[in-house]
Amino acid sequence: WHEEIISSGGAFAGISSNDTAVGYLTPREWHEEIQLLIKKKERSSDDRGKTECEEEDADTILIDVRNHKECQIGSFAPGISIDPQTKTFAQFPRWAESEKGPLKNKRILMYCTGGIRCEKASAYIRQVVPENKGIYHLKGGIHKYLEEFGQGATPAASNNNGSDIDGIKHENNGVECLFVGKNFVFDRRGALDAKGHGIEKDDDPRRAKSDGSIIGKCQYCSDPYDAFHPENVCTVCREPILVCEKCQSDLRREQRSLRGLA
Repeated sequence: WHEEIISSGGAFAGISSNDTAVGYLTPREWHEEIQLLIKKKERSSDDRGKTECEEEDADTILIDVRNHKECQIGSFAPGISIDPQTKTFAQFPRWAESEKGPLKNKRILMYCTGGIRCEKASAYIRQVVPENKGIYHLKGGIHKYLEEFGQGATPAASNNNGSDIDGIKHENNGVECLFVGKNFVFDRRGALDAKGHGIEKDDDPRRAKSDGSIIGKCQYCSDPYDAFHPENVCTVCREPILVCEKCQSDLRREQRSLRGLA
């Protein structure tokens, strides 16, 4: 047994290093897989009725292994990528167990921030869903992908509602970054978009602006927004929530009014 880099509460204790070294996709291989998945989805959306293309597309599932707050602000193929709605990595096995039926006989693609969570999560799904058509994960995670495709590449466009794929392609030297939105990072920067990835910034993260590919939404008004503020947390679970500047101002005004300070 080895101490875990990212805690899973012991849920993955039975997984060996040999199990985790299976199914790697390089950033370029991953890029090609996501391109194909998006194209299939777009073609099936244009066709009427159940087509062979749609049947084939249904056999491939894309899973974001990160926690819900991370999925909210950045994703590969929004509208296709599945968010397991976890608050901690330790909750992922429970989600996998509950989804054994839908995952059966599927080809599964998985990704996370740096690739560590995916190594164990993919090995776990192989155990609980032995009837699969292949389970693959992005080697080095979003971080490595953006090192190759983020700098100088143009992010795929979002339609700003957090649910659909934008069919418009923005090309830069023939390369399109397929990660949309921001990559949540666990340091004072908070999150980085494709062009800002890997660049140290001293700016207040609440002022950080994405370059137009915002998939996050304000919890209150649903306007596009993707910056977490330390003071905005769920009163029940204490997880950070997205609250835009306008709604923050409105909430402060309401609180002052309730206290008789308005």
